[in-house]
Amino acid sequence: MLNRVLLSSSVANVLGGSVLFLTWAVNWAWDPERHVPIVVLAIGGAMIIQGFYSIGYSLGWWNAWKQIAAGALLAGQLISGCVGLALLVAGIVHNSSTGDTEMVPVLAGMLISGNALVALLLLVFSAEVRPTTRGRAAS
Repeated sequence: MLNRVLLSSSVANVLGGSVLFLTWAVNWAWDPERHVPIVVLAIGGAMIIQGFYSIGYSLGWWNAWKQIAAGALLAGQLISGCVGLALLVAGIVHNSSTGDTEMVPVLAGMLISGNALVALLLLVFSAEVRPTTRGRAAS
């Protein structure tokens, strides 16, 4: 069940990141004043990378890597969760302090954080990531 939710969330992340990436590219090509900041390109790229790795994990592309793939997913999603929450908070603070109702940072933060939360829940409930005592003396 969580695997399917992760797959859906990851596809939404890839699509959202692609929209941001293409928005920046179209703006760069046709707007001489370049009103879309380059951070949109970075956020879109990060969403695409996060989404594709999560899609690969949920479809079993990394099964041969076992613990390494799970550890990489854990590390990436912990970082993505922090970044997504920061983006969400920054978007809300910006919108409440100005008359601007820019929803892109809020939506991007929700997509990134949601994907990270689902992936972390999947890792916890599947017991893919567990501590090891290899190389240390048992106490």
